[in-house]
Amino acid sequence: MTHFQRVFPRSLLCIGVAWASFGGFACPSSQESLLEVAEFHAQSRWEESVPLLARLVDQDPENPEVNRLYGIALIQTGEYGLAVWPLQKVLRSPEADTSSALLLAQAFMMSGNYEDGLSTVLTVLEKSPKNVPALSLAVQARLSLNLEAEALPDIAQLMDLEPLNPIPRSWYVTALIGLGRLEEADGALVELRKLSEGGGEADSARLCAAHAVFAWERGEFEEALELFEACLEAAPTDYNVVSKALAFFDDGQRYERATEILRTALEGAPETILYRASLAERLNALGQPSEAEEILRAGVLEYPSFETWSSLANFYIAAERFPEASESLEHAIELVQEPSPALYMMQADLWIEEGRLDAARELTEKLDSPLRDMLNGKILLAEGQPAEALKALEAGIQLWPDNALSRYLAAQAAEQLGLFDRAVSEYRDSLRTDAAYTDAGLRLSRLQRRLRNFGQALIAIRMHVEAHPLDLEGRLEMVRVTHNTGPAELMARSVAALSELPGQVGRGLAESARIIAAASGPEAALVAIEGSGLDIENPMNAEALEAWVEYAIASGRAAAVLARVDSLLLASPKDPLLHEVRAQALLAGGASTADVEAAYRRSLELGGERVASLHALGSLYAVAGDRPRALEFYDRATRADPEEFGAAWAAIELLIAEGQASALEAENRLEALLTADPPHARASLALARILLARGDDLTRAQALAKRSIRVRETPMALETLAAVYLELGEPERALRLAERGLVARPESGPLLFGLGRAMLALGRIDEARSAFESAAAAKGFEGAPLAREQLSRLVK
Repeated sequence: MTHFQRVFPRSLLCIGVAWASFGGFACPSSQESLLEVAEFHAQSRWEESVPLLARLVDQDPENPEVNRLYGIALIQTGEYGLAVWPLQKVLRSPEADTSSALLLAQAFMMSGNYEDGLSTVLTVLEKSPKNVPALSLAVQARLSLNLEAEALPDIAQLMDLEPLNPIPRSWYVTALIGLGRLEEADGALVELRKLSEGGGEADSARLCAAHAVFAWERGEFEEALELFEACLEAAPTDYNVVSKALAFFDDGQRYERATEILRTALEGAPETILYRASLAERLNALGQPSEAEEILRAGVLEYPSFETWSSLANFYIAAERFPEASESLEHAIELVQEPSPALYMMQADLWIEEGRLDAARELTEKLDSPLRDMLNGKILLAEGQPAEALKALEAGIQLWPDNALSRYLAAQAAEQLGLFDRAVSEYRDSLRTDAAYTDAGLRLSRLQRRLRNFGQALIAIRMHVEAHPLDLEGRLEMVRVTHNTGPAELMARSVAALSELPGQVGRGLAESARIIAAASGPEAALVAIEGSGLDIENPMNAEALEAWVEYAIASGRAAAVLARVDSLLLASPKDPLLHEVRAQALLAGGASTADVEAAYRRSLELGGERVASLHALGSLYAVAGDRPRALEFYDRATRADPEEFGAAWAAIELLIAEGQASALEAENRLEALLTADPPHARASLALARILLARGDDLTRAQALAKRSIRVRETPMALETLAAVYLELGEPERALRLAERGLVARPESGPLLFGLGRAMLALGRIDEARSAFESAAAAKGFEGAPLAREQLSRLVK
């Protein structure tokens, strides 16, 4: 169903295929050891067989029977991802049969890789179209991928082959509901009830869940609520019940109840990594990262496995705590008999994030091309060498043109070089190859939006959110893109989809209010927030409260904001956000700098490195003329969120205003900002002007000015590029550029000044004098003294 992917970071189905159907044991070389393995497996002592099988794999790595038994043992002990590697070896051997392919398909699907699981099982169905285990796996893969229509023929065949089995009938109900064919689903549910009479607990749970989902889809929410609660009471750890109940309660924005359901499921089945990882992810999304970490760390202590350590590593990666992520991944890798190249690549990624580039480079020796080229490209990117990185990546792409990650990295390198068309092309290829593997769709959308290609941005972000339905940044980007593309209904759906993410109702309202404010002003945004009915004083809706404060202050209601915030602080005196918005209200109300500073500092004491407070303190000190402290706080804000570039640009503006004395530091900061945010139009222009003033590297100055114009055409950017052309001895190009800009902005001082300089270089003195006179008289033109100086020279 479409709800599944909103619930878990990756879904996991209980695949009902009897192990006995996969054949007996053969007689490999180490007869005595395999007899011991057979005894362990016969008694379901799977964990005891794993170390023994690991030793046998070491002794004979390509033995298909040993790898098959090893794969079975790993699946039975919950190490689904680890089971893929030995089972792939089995499938490559001449002895591979149908059972080997089904085992591999199970391993793929149990580790959440339904695409490869489906692909594997389809090879079995091509040869044996009535194979019941294969049909069952194909149905479950398709349902998990929301391919209900494609699942129906296989379900029908299963019902024909096993008319008394209730499981295919339950899948039939699920598929019909997913397709919106509710009347047919009602009839199928009646048949399912008849078949399930007298069945076991699993059948009862499946029927209960199907009944509840059917009531939900019909809009009978009260009945669905009662049914789900009854199902949970009877089967609190059953996956069918838990997954569907989570979807139901999340859809109704009852996130606390959904979290409680997961807690209960984990308490009843603490060994289930899916429940543990899902609960941790949910708590993290709800602003409870400490408890999420505690749950995952308990998992590695009580049930140490590749899966539990990997989940902890993923948590640290999401939190950008790379040293802890690297350590966790090392523990996971220790449990892998033969680490895959993908694991080495992940380890290298973490080392690159930590700055351990030499260690990452050593790992290239364990990889063959094109993976070696890819890793070299990553390292060169981290070293700030995008041109060299692009060359390395191109070598790998020639060998593996459909590799999504190589294309993604090549796009990043091209973007850093200002080759935006090349970057767009590489991001597109990465996205088309595998939209789920990277955030290429998100990056492509952001780049296209900044290049004002809004239609292309919409295509990219749609592909991204389909592949990453839980990605908050993707949903935010969708709102921003649809605001530019329209229609209003599409934007409203984007805001609604954002609000459906756990804990993001406040963010959805805030984004909607920002769009309203941009179109109709702050008063209209306030009306929207206050009329929404949302409790903006609830900490879960902090973004909505921030938006209310912003627009209330903009509407001249700073005193009302201060009164409300002071009232809230009586109940929550240690809430950092309240101190932050209190500082904003104090500043808007004309309070002393000392009081404003104290409020911001209190926010930092309680909430750590909050970007807004750090940036605001930097601005306070900049206004006060305290340059060192202003730069200190701007830099802290940039470190707190490297993808928020406002503070970095504020620091650069401060340095540029100081003139030549700070030119070198400003230049270094501009280079760093353009590496982090290549389409930053103002940074490109500022660096181009520094190079132009110094008369150094005019070719790069020209490229930077063009880059700035490509993103955001301004009179100053056009005038700068015209000045570069003059320095390069190309006055005709400078003239054409100035004239082009003046068509849209006939009174622009910078463009009139550029026109005058071009006319002068071409010997057209009277026209030059006229242009300089107009520039000198242009309203707000900072270069007016220079225009008057040129006029004076012409008179002499």
